[in-house]
Amino acid sequence: MPIITLFTPADYQTMPWKNGGGSTLELLRQPYPGDPARFLYRVSIATVAADGPFSHFPGVERWLMLLEGAGMELALSDGRTLELDRPLHPLRFAGELEVVGELFKGPIRDFNLMVDRNGCAAELEVVRLGASESQYEVVDDCLLLYLLEGGLTLRQAGQEHDLAPQQLLRIEGAGAWKLLAAGQGAVAVVMRLHDRTAD
Repeated sequence: MPIITLFTPADYQTMPWKNGGGSTLELLRQPYPGDPARFLYRVSIATVAADGPFSHFPGVERWLMLLEGAGMELALSDGRTLELDRPLHPLRFAGELEVVGELFKGPIRDFNLMVDRNGCAAELEVVRLGASESQYEVVDDCLLLYLLEGGLTLRQAGQEHDLAPQQLLRIEGAGAWKLLAAGQGAVAVVMRLHDRTAD
């Protein structure tokens, strides 16, 4: 049977940035097996109010997605320049790179997924559901859903779980789930995780 855990804003913690340049709202942090100082995966939402460098995370794969604001330009030490200017379109880059962000116009809020590259594989996508139902097949060890807008119900043979905006649901264990939008629809961040430490 799947193990299902619901996280609400009462469970989230405001944490200082690793480089001391600000703070982020940590939604979920899964410790690395046998090394609680590390994380296997981490989900957070940050407010960026000024230009400056990103924290350095060697061995970590990062996904970054604009939620609010005009966005910012990211200068990476591998020579690339990325523009975080399209809401709900994730960018992916290596945490060991030096990254400097320059805001386009005023503060922004962004969604962050970080995973330990050796311990966890991940995929992230934004799902928009209308009145009709959609079905997702849970094929990895863990599925995380964070609801941005609307209402969402997850259903599987005899089990049903409702999700409200700003809530995060974790499902550990395989199986087929139906995602049903309530009312006019729903917008959710769907994260699929595979724990490589168990391989």
